[in-house]
Amino acid sequence: MKQFFVLFAVTFILALATTAALMYLKPNGIHNLFSTSTDSLSIVDTAVAQSDTTIIKKDANKNLLESSTVRWEDTVAVLKAQLLTKEKLISDLNKKIQQQVQSSDSLNALKEAQFAKLMEAMEPEDAARVLENMKDSEIKKILLKIKVKQASKILGSLEPKRAARIMN
Repeated sequence: MKQFFVLFAVTFILALATTAALMYLKPNGIHNLFSTSTDSLSIVDTAVAQSDTTIIKKDANKNLLESSTVRWEDTVAVLKAQLLTKEKLISDLNKKIQQQVQSSDSLNALKEAQFAKLMEAMEPEDAARVLENMKDSEIKKILLKIKVKQASKILGSLEPKRAARIMN
């Protein structure tokens, strides 16, 4: 209905413009207005054809715009789904990493406890010689897991400057 109205309006305006042009260009313009000359009919036919072409082009552009909007919306939906999948994968991987870190911490704590028991059973001088090859932070962790009396004997067997660093 809208297209028909647009076509009618365009045709009417073109007819008026044609009539005005004929009146201006020909002295007997009013008389020729009602004549059915081939020129005026062909001008009107050309104007109608041009308006039809314009309407068809507008419809094609509208359809193209609507289809590109649909394609864009489909693309956005696909990308959102992919994003959700990736976020879930990242979340699952983070959980696995946390579990492995906890497992690793547990193993390290177990190793330290076993090593502390081993150091506790050794003679203080022998334990000090073994600990000399370790970092101060590792020695401190191990000594904190040994009974105080044995830890003090081992600490006393270490070089005094190093023993002072470990105590801080």
